[in-house]
Amino acid sequence: MKQVIGYARISTDKQEAERQELDIRRFAESNGTPVTRFVTETISSKKAEREVYTVIDSMGKGDILIVTELSRLARSMMELNGIIAKVINDKKGRLFVTTGLVNGITEVNDSIESNAILFALGISAQIERNMISERTKSALKARKAQGVTLGRPVGKGGKVDKAILESNLTEGQILDYIKAGLKAEAIAKLLGGLDARTVREWMKDHKAL
Repeated sequence: MKQVIGYARISTDKQEAERQELDIRRFAESNGTPVTRFVTETISSKKAEREVYTVIDSMGKGDILIVTELSRLARSMMELNGIIAKVINDKKGRLFVTTGLVNGITEVNDSIESNAILFALGISAQIERNMISERTKSALKARKAQGVTLGRPVGKGGKVDKAILESNLTEGQILDYIKAGLKAEAIAKLLGGLDARTVREWMKDHKAL
């Protein structure tokens, strides 16, 4: 029996998980292929432990994998390309994106159009990483100009959540920085010079490390 697998990847937001599942089920039913299995996992940078690889390993010829966005599958274009190749070439499965790619295209395959879109997405992802890096550098310079000590403060433990509230950043922005590859040390500086170990603990709690 053909599998139709819905896959959602979230941080810790239950509503986000419910939204992704609803979108995927609606998409599948509208295409006459109701979801037979749904998998949700939280964000993790540990590739070996990610459930999506177990999901793909379980796929057979003609099985369908549905996600709301390609970014849900991977944290880098290199990883995404590997996952797409495994689903389409190795498993002979099909991959759909509910939000669509461009011009109404919802299936990722070996077509020229699909490959062109993935190439463009790769460039966009690199540009976004560069922009985040530049914003980080600008923020660090601004804090330094304001007299903020960017090193590890002596005798200060501090909490990341409190530091976020006191800064101009949001939790979502911090998670974006993590996705873009910023290390705990850089984020600690952005948050007023917290101990990097404190930030690492926060990252672990948010399944981002």
